[in-house]
Amino acid sequence: MSTVAEMRWPFERLGECVERLGSAARLGSTELDGPTPRPSARDRGDGARGAFVERTARRLGLEAQPVEAPHATLGSMLRAMAPAIVRVEQEDGDGFLALLGSRGRRLRLLAPDGRRRWVRVEQVRAAAAHDLEAPLAREIDAFLDSCGLGRPARHRARQALVDERLRGCSSGECWLLRPSPGAPFSLHLRRLAVPRYALALVLARLVQVALLLGSWWVLGAGVLAGHLGLGSQLAWALMLLSAIPCDLLARWFQAQLSLRVGAALKRRLMAGVLRLSPDSIRHQGAGQLLGRVIESDTLETLGLSGGFFVVLGSVELLLSLAVLAGGARPLAQLVVLLACVLGLALLGLRYLVRRRAWTDTRMELTHDLVELMIGHRTRRTQQPIERRHEGEDERLSGYARHASAMDHGDLWLRLLSRIWLLLSLVVLGSAFVAGAPAPELAVSLGGALLAQGALDRLAAATGNLLGVAIAWRQVGPIFHAGHHRPRPMALPGAFDDTRPGRALAGRGLSFQHAGRAQPVLHDVDIGLAPGQRMLIEGPSGAGKSTLASILAGLREPDQGVLLVGGLDRDALGFDAWRKHVALVPQFHDNHLLTASLAFNLMMGSCWPPEPDAQQRAIELCRALGLGPLLARMPAGMAQIVGESGWHLSHGERSRVFIARALLSRPDVLVLDESLGALDAANQRRALDCAAEHAGCLVVVAHP
Repeated sequence: MSTVAEMRWPFERLGECVERLGSAARLGSTELDGPTPRPSARDRGDGARGAFVERTARRLGLEAQPVEAPHATLGSMLRAMAPAIVRVEQEDGDGFLALLGSRGRRLRLLAPDGRRRWVRVEQVRAAAAHDLEAPLAREIDAFLDSCGLGRPARHRARQALVDERLRGCSSGECWLLRPSPGAPFSLHLRRLAVPRYALALVLARLVQVALLLGSWWVLGAGVLAGHLGLGSQLAWALMLLSAIPCDLLARWFQAQLSLRVGAALKRRLMAGVLRLSPDSIRHQGAGQLLGRVIESDTLETLGLSGGFFVVLGSVELLLSLAVLAGGARPLAQLVVLLACVLGLALLGLRYLVRRRAWTDTRMELTHDLVELMIGHRTRRTQQPIERRHEGEDERLSGYARHASAMDHGDLWLRLLSRIWLLLSLVVLGSAFVAGAPAPELAVSLGGALLAQGALDRLAAATGNLLGVAIAWRQVGPIFHAGHHRPRPMALPGAFDDTRPGRALAGRGLSFQHAGRAQPVLHDVDIGLAPGQRMLIEGPSGAGKSTLASILAGLREPDQGVLLVGGLDRDALGFDAWRKHVALVPQFHDNHLLTASLAFNLMMGSCWPPEPDAQQRAIELCRALGLGPLLARMPAGMAQIVGESGWHLSHGERSRVFIARALLSRPDVLVLDESLGALDAANQRRALDCAAEHAGCLVVVAHP
């Protein structure tokens, strides 16, 4: 058993620790496109260490999630959090442990020399909690010395006193290392052991069906032979009883698959929603977006149930083929069964067309209903009463027509198993007339009933999976948007404008909107030094707002490199980029939430606010000319604003948006036509305030 000191990674090799742990834990492609990053002296701070770990993990296509480990449950958390990095501190300095896995009371660690060794959980827990427990050690040891306790009792008493004194405190720093949500979906499924659970489910169902078939074969053989002894009856009963735990086990595997696949799918869809291009949803209404949400739930529900029906139905169909092959008229039975399977496929195609038409109609009705409820349309009130509901009856009758056609298609899918049973009985009847042996007739009848159950499940699976295929049209773009494709990272020195004095630098930036023949931006160079001011002018459609969104990281250029402080967005991460570059978009793209004015001001910087943050927000509002507004509000900064609260004028809203961006203390502030609602005096005041509080200022305006 190794010691913690032997397994500890020094601070200088923290970047290598993250890289080697990701590779050893098989978290995906963890090869850096450059040299392994080494932390600098400025990365030693409490928050800086975590930022360095997260930045390095992001470069590897991973996700480093910081967690707080309560002192009382630190040992149990260590056994459950691998792969993870844990900061430990001892007398000779601090370091880091790379956790690969656990087994019982032992943890498997990755050593700096590349070997994997086992260490007791208690050793790692003591090392991780050393910085908290060390100040208490002398006091507690002195107290225990005065009590005269023996060694075992002393150890238990010491641990109980330490736990009591540190109740509610967190021990050390820990980072869970996981594949990023944008990693290949198959990797997430493998990490969640989905293939193993799926294989176990298939095997459990095979054993269950085999036991059921075997039990009835034993019973049927005894009856047909004319002597059903006690042994045959016991064998029949034991097989039936043995099928029960197999069924329970299969259901447990099915539940585990549902939870794991559902969790992976939700995580990917959430990542996709956050990464959707603004252009892809800009022209969609609230009803269309709500329809996407509904379809995503349909995708998960029908996809999982359809998959389980396919598994069970396929298992039963294969076994029924084997059973029918040993019965009467096997060739005729197999031909009829294959014809029914082909008919199922053809009916499925017909059902797909009808369900797609029904889904499109339902989506249109959802969109219209939501837009009528929240869109505040004036057309209805401007028209005569007798014309306000024109077209509604036609849309509803169309929906009813498509729903009826879809239901008929589903009915034919469900009836196919009965048609098979009827045709199979006809074949068995002809075999009976021809004098086929009774055992063969019994085997064929059992196979026919088994095939009927298989066709029932496959028919249900067909309807569900076709619903999934239709829902995928709405959900697929979100799913694909969540897939992160790492790009080569631009490092300092990629071009001349990345010298340390440069706050922002771009070279060869190009961007083309989807569906446009020509790019809106082509080969644009831009550079800003700290304290510099820049005015971007141009006619409508010239690409001013597109360039502003690229600078803010909301869009990625099709070509070119954009750096902040010498690093691109992939290196910094989106959250860190937003801290460096803040955008105040055009008025129609900015919003006030129905919440307090304080929340609307500080939601992008710190919430809940720090002690001096609210005072800084008040001072900034006064500098922007919002002092009279604060004086009029009965609750001041706690006043509820927004649609159902205190209403602000366009000019007041514009200055709140500017204050919100300035409170995040950005290095670069971009104002995208944000001053149009202000008079000349307030424009000058807002510009002076922005120039004073922002490191660099970019103003986008019409000529």
